[in-house]
Amino acid sequence: MTEDFEADFEADFEGDSGSNDLNNSSADTGNNPDNISSIVADNNSDDISDNTSDNGAKYNTDEADLHFDVSDKEFESDFEADFESDSDKDIENASDSDAVKNITIAKDNTTDSDTGNDISITSDNNSEDESDINILIEKYKNIPTVEAEIVGEKKDEFVPKGKTGLVLAGGGAKGAYQVGVLKALSEAGLLDDVGYISGDSIGAINSVLYAISDGDIKSMYDTWESINMPEVFEPGMDLFSNNPKLFSRNKVQNMMNLLLTRDKAEHLPYIMYAGVTRLENGKYYPEYMKLNGKSKEEIIQILLASSAIPIVYEAVKINGKEYLDGGLTDNEPVKPLYDLGIRRFIIIGLNSDRVFPAYKYPDAECFVIYPSHDLGDLFSGTMNYETKAKHFRQLLGEKDGQLAVKTVFEKDPIYLSLKNELSRNNFLEIQNTMCVEKAQSELGDSISRHMDYFKNLEDKYKNI
Repeated sequence: MTEDFEADFEADFEGDSGSNDLNNSSADTGNNPDNISSIVADNNSDDISDNTSDNGAKYNTDEADLHFDVSDKEFESDFEADFESDSDKDIENASDSDAVKNITIAKDNTTDSDTGNDISITSDNNSEDESDINILIEKYKNIPTVEAEIVGEKKDEFVPKGKTGLVLAGGGAKGAYQVGVLKALSEAGLLDDVGYISGDSIGAINSVLYAISDGDIKSMYDTWESINMPEVFEPGMDLFSNNPKLFSRNKVQNMMNLLLTRDKAEHLPYIMYAGVTRLENGKYYPEYMKLNGKSKEEIIQILLASSAIPIVYEAVKINGKEYLDGGLTDNEPVKPLYDLGIRRFIIIGLNSDRVFPAYKYPDAECFVIYPSHDLGDLFSGTMNYETKAKHFRQLLGEKDGQLAVKTVFEKDPIYLSLKNELSRNNFLEIQNTMCVEKAQSELGDSISRHMDYFKNLEDKYKNI
């Protein structure tokens, strides 16, 4: 399109610039298309910069998203700007008696022809002059400006509504805690402004589960209910290869395949990143992989890489490079969202003893939620997917989330003064709840066993 346009423009420019109508307008342009381009490029550079900066973080998600063919769009912009601004000035300065005088282009009525609007021109001179100008305008009025081209490209780029970044830390089975916190925050409406999410390891998996839940946290509970020890730690020991492992990921991968449909993978409702650790020459390097624009299979591979605990699972190869658990290098991946310009964060960690390094983000507002009680070590916490343990973490997450609404977000002075006491009471309440649930479960099992016993007696003696 550009080559044809340049040829047509050059022919018309040379023909029209030699006419009486535009004879004197060459004072600014020199009848040289290159001069026109350079002049208009200088005038439009600030406009282009403002157009991208005004949009803030939402258009900085990927440098490639902002790249465009300068030769095509800049040339088209040059002509449009030249026609709308420079030609007005040049024609007004024309002194030849045969030149067009007092021509006013009604720019407010000028739009892309696709919208059905017209370009109106008023002239105080003869119809022949007006006809020449109209012919030139009709030929080139459909050429889009640089701004129109950029807007056209951004129509296909997802732009989240919210400006808050949600960060979910890694921690294996302790990630059940995050589900409870998300439930409490969702019920309080505090997740409504989330537009960006990043996570490591189980946090990355939880972020995708949340993204595809359509706001239904119950579906996350259902998914966690189905996650059990045999699935997560499927036997697959191979400690003597170059890529040692204790367990296979086949069942986990199958579960992800069922949960993440192709349509949901292609239409993630947030800008999303997963933290991974690149293994290179025996050293670890942090990386943050964007999930948007990836296929279902690519997203699953990234999630497997982000949660690949060394030795427990084998490293995952992506584009010829080996990747391991993102928590090895950055377990709370605020950085990828911070680098996008996000300055409001909700961070849900899984380590009760951790102190968030707020000094790294001095100009950001960070709402940090950590467990009020220890969630366990590597074996009792990270690798413990037993139902009882998962349930405790979910209940604790929900209670901590409800308390955080008052203490972290609202900063209620009464709740802040009673925070420790309220946390202890919540913990005791959870213990009581679990004791009742355990008693109910044992009673149910006992009844089932007795019913089976009586059933067997019935079957044994019914034919006597």
